[in-house]
Amino acid sequence: MKLICPHCGAERTVDDSYREKMVQCPKCEISFGVFSWRKNSVSDEVGISPVESSTLPETQEEPPVLSDLVLGFDEIAPDKSETEEPDNELAQPESSIAGPIFPIIGVIKDTWEETKGAKASIWAAIAVLYLVMLLAEAAASFLTLSRGVEETTGVGQGFDSVIQLFLSAVAVIFTAGLLYIGVKKVAGEGISWKMIFNGFYFAGQIVLATLLQLIFVAIGLLLFVLPGLYLTVGYSLTLPLIMDRGMSAWEAMEVSRKAIHKVWWKVAGAFVLMGLIQFVSAVPFGIGLIWTVPMVIILVGVMYHRLFSAEKT
Repeated sequence: MKLICPHCGAERTVDDSYREKMVQCPKCEISFGVFSWRKNSVSDEVGISPVESSTLPETQEEPPVLSDLVLGFDEIAPDKSETEEPDNELAQPESSIAGPIFPIIGVIKDTWEETKGAKASIWAAIAVLYLVMLLAEAAASFLTLSRGVEETTGVGQGFDSVIQLFLSAVAVIFTAGLLYIGVKKVAGEGISWKMIFNGFYFAGQIVLATLLQLIFVAIGLLLFVLPGLYLTVGYSLTLPLIMDRGMSAWEAMEVSRKAIHKVWWKVAGAFVLMGLIQFVSAVPFGIGLIWTVPMVIILVGVMYHRLFSAEKT
């Protein structure tokens, strides 16, 4: 009889001993059942889903006559559920992106393509960020002068430090909003410069995650530098995870680190290459930055979706 893999279409002629058994396609490596070729004859014993019988018309009683041999099938246990746990990889797409799924050049090309149509929104959001920060700096300076606090005194220096910490926190929250724009653009959703304010909904977790990252990276840099570099790259998707999935600070940090760990060198290489591209683009009077600055934001979105889009439910 002839078999067709219901997942990838690979074909082979096999004998009748394969009936009512589970086989594994060597091309796509997905298992399926060889059911009886009768109307609505879906075998419950081997766990065959109706979608796999949909490759045949309901009235067909014999297997289709196929062309010459294309690929073979490897037989596996008749009923896998009787001897071992179900294979979770068959139920859920794998989120690992090792190997050719995460090519550095491919990531940069995708980033370039996704930047189209996003530059105006991203630059408008950046303009808002700088405008708000300038106004906040001016307000802080005015408040300092109106209170008559001298910067050279202990009180004045303490007040200035508090203001700077507050402004830094606001800048981080805005940065999270910028990265969120990149995530949504790559997801194919509509974007707007107003999304830069979305970070304030998660302000607490964003600030906490930033503080934890600074602490761990600083400790890592003190421990022979390399651990700090590893964590810097590993935590690079923390803010998008908080924004897009509502994760807590620590959960987002660990999810980001574990996912990037599998392709750390490729992620680091993509960031380095993007930095080089941005540096070169700044040479001719900075004109190229019109494209490359938004590309940095979009790059994070491309990485995020390559790592996590298969997992999202």
